[in-house]
Amino acid sequence: MPPPTMRAVRDAPHHRDLVEMAFTWQDIERVVAQRHPDLAAALDQAYRVEAVAGENDWCDPHNVFALYFDPSGDREAIRAVRDARQSLHRVIEEHVQLYDGRVSHKVRVLPPDALQGEPDEGAVECERLNPRRTNVSVEDVPMPKPSGTGVPFEQIDGYLLTPIEVPFYKALRETAATFAVQPFVQGTDGYYRPDFIVFYDGNAVVVELDGHEGHKTKEQRTKDSRRERWFESRGMRVMRFTGTEVWADADECVKSLLDVLRRSQSKF
Repeated sequence: MPPPTMRAVRDAPHHRDLVEMAFTWQDIERVVAQRHPDLAAALDQAYRVEAVAGENDWCDPHNVFALYFDPSGDREAIRAVRDARQSLHRVIEEHVQLYDGRVSHKVRVLPPDALQGEPDEGAVECERLNPRRTNVSVEDVPMPKPSGTGVPFEQIDGYLLTPIEVPFYKALRETAATFAVQPFVQGTDGYYRPDFIVFYDGNAVVVELDGHEGHKTKEQRTKDSRRERWFESRGMRVMRFTGTEVWADADECVKSLLDVLRRSQSKF
């Protein structure tokens, strides 16, 4: 079942192919960001991306990724995507392999107020790494994470992350794990907000990253111990990584976390 953000039209032609395409768009964006940063910045300006069913001039199936841009303010991005069409097409071909039919992309210039609501029949809206919203609500605004250390935050994918959380988050994002970032965990006696909770096959592990400034005093370490006991008393194992470990090799930290998680018996 596709996630709600894809808003699939179930009786659309080639629906299965469109859903498959929509699922791959995030992977396409990741590869483009690695190989062609300028193109990735231009793609971010598209306010909507859809997988659309169509045909070529010989009536053969020919599906496309439709990239919608606002003509009032995205001229440079439009030009950049069009100029890099061969590069984008190569990445698309690497990630989308349809059983019957070809796939490419089109740039569509249309103001956002002309394209609202559900996609037309024969289209599926793609999930994106950095979705753009034409209307911002309170729910869309990231909640600042309180910190008494004065550590600056960096906004990534809608989250406000501390410097130590950034490399860990990026490494975790590249795995197949399901995880929550800075979630509120509520109990009858209060709540805590850990750095991450990672889920696997019904199991859950709380992850805390201990930077030097926030965990160096006796009071701070006492607070850490209290948080850890709170989670463990509710059946959730806690794993801690120091700033030194994360800075040295965030990928290795995530690998060790997933190894533990696969063996964990901590369940909700």
